[in-house]
Amino acid sequence: MPELFNSMNRKEISVMDENRKRETAKSASVKERWLTVKEVSDLLGISPKTVYQWVELRIVPHYKFVGSVRFLESEIVEWAKTCKVEPLKVYNLTIQTKPEAPGRR
Repeated sequence: MPELFNSMNRKEISVMDENRKRETAKSASVKERWLTVKEVSDLLGISPKTVYQWVELRIVPHYKFVGSVRFLESEIVEWAKTCKVEPLKVYNLTIQTKPEAPGRR
């Protein structure tokens, strides 16, 4: 194998690398997975009814094909990441107790 690379010039190797990158990108886009409402509900841990409501309200990215609703898995994952809510930073956390009634011990 090293002999092969020694006999090729840098331009030929560069062209081979570019072709390999294009084929990889093309195969990645072809392998994109389409999901059904049921698959999205399972992926997100919610009911299919909620997914349908989100579709109706255009909350979640989706596609309609002759009455069928479909989702691209990568878009659902990216969309779900944008829904992250950061926790509040609480520095002084005290527990409040009920004050005792006067005269009681």
